Amino acid sequence: MSLKDRIAELGLSVESIFIPYELSKGAVDNPRSRDRTMNWRVKILQSGKEVLTTDFFCGVKSIDDVRRVNFETNTGIDYKTKLRIKPDIEDIIFAVVSDADVLNYASMEDWAYNWGYDPLTIEAQEIYNLCLKNSLALVNNLGPTTFNSLKDAIEKELQ
Repeated sequence: MSLKDRIAELGLSVESIFIPYELSKGAVDNPRSRDRTMNWRVKILQSGKEVLTTDFFCGVKSIDDVRRVNFETNTGIDYKTKLRIKPDIEDIIFAVVSDADVLNYASMEDWAYNWGYDPLTIEAQEIYNLCLKNSLALVNNLGPTTFNSLKDAIEKELQ
């Protein structure tokens, strides 16, 4: 079963609030187009019940058009269609389920080395803590069987 079908079968949905790039956690001063991201605060729901609320970000469609990148990352509106840009539920589920890999490590240090982080940095510790918090909420609120069905659907799509 595809991830899209599994999401529908489980009654998962997403509510999102756009966050302009300048107000996002990853914002840098004087960003280049390739530094900019689309940012949302997302709430994953199962049959209307909250499962997880977290930040979600992704790159922009095209970094070649600077005006488009600046407009979209500041407004959350598509430059051409003038419609609100919404994050894709499949991308969100893929990201949070993939982040749950953190549960497979005995320590923060093991996780950090595997993912290319310096375990002695505050940044690595913060990312690890967030992944761990989100993963536990996801597994506890969905249940291990439901969580594993999402993980299996993702693994099948990657083959």
